Amino acid sequence: MKKFNCKPNAHIFCTLINGLGSEGRLDEALKYFHLSKNEGFVEIPIYNALIGAYCRVLRFEDAFNVLKKMNQNGSGPNTRTYDIILNHLIKDNQLNQAFKIFREMSEKTGSEPQINTYTMIISMFCANKRLDMALKVWEEMNKKGVAPCMHMFCSVINGLCSENRSEEACEYFEEMLEKGIRPPSRLFGNLKAVLIRTGKKELAFEIGCKLERLRRTPLNEKKNPIYCLHPLLKSCYMSFKLNITFFVYATIL
Repeated sequence: MKKFNCKPNAHIFCTLINGLGSEGRLDEALKYFHLSKNEGFVEIPIYNALIGAYCRVLRFEDAFNVLKKMNQNGSGPNTRTYDIILNHLIKDNQLNQAFKIFREMSEKTGSEPQINTYTMIISMFCANKRLDMALKVWEEMNKKGVAPCMHMFCSVINGLCSENRSEEACEYFEEMLEKGIRPPSRLFGNLKAVLIRTGKKELAFEIGCKLERLRRTPLNEKKNPIYCLHPLLKSCYMSFKLNITFFVYATIL
C-alpha cells in the first residue's frame, strides 16, 4: 500500500488489529491501533478490536481502561463491545465480573443486552449450577421483549433436568414447541429420561406426541415471514438491488 501511496482506511486497521489480537500479538495490535488514531480514526470497531486483543491475553484491566476511554470520548461503547468482554470473562470463569458487566450494559442507553448477550449469561449460570440466577435473567429478558432462542431453551431445560425439576423443564419445553422451535433430539432424550426416572411416564408420552406433531407439521408460510418474503429477497438480489435486499433481510430477523 505504501508503495502505491495508498492510505489504509478504518476497515483495514480494524482487520489488522483483530487478526493480530487473535494470534496474541498484542504489541503489534497496539502499534496499529495508535497508527489508526494518528490517522484520525476513532470508530467503535477499532476500539472493539483492541479490547478483544487485550481480553485474549487476559489483560482485562487494560480492556476496562479502553472501555472507560470510549465512554469519555463519546465513541461508544456498543453492545458488541460488552459482548466481547463478556465472552472472555466467561471463558476465564470470572462469573461475578461478567455479571457486573452485564448489569452495566443494562443501565446504559445504546449498549443494551441483545439476544447474544442473554444467551451467554443464561448459559453461563446454567453451566455453573446457578439456575435460579439464569431464570431471573430470563424473566428480565422477557420483560424487555427479547425472544429466547433455541440455545437458551436448551441451557435452561438441561439445567432444570440436572436438578430433577422435571415439571418446570416441561413448561419451558412446551413453550419452545409453541414458539415453533424444533428442539434437538438429545434435549428431548434428556427430558424424557428425567420424567421416567421421576415416575412421570404419561407426561413424557404426552410431550413426545406434541414434539412429533411439530416435526410433522410443515413450516407455515403465513406464520413465518422469512418464507413469505423469500421471493421478494430473491427478486431484489437478482436485480442487484442489494440495499433493498439487506433492508428486507434485516426487517425480518
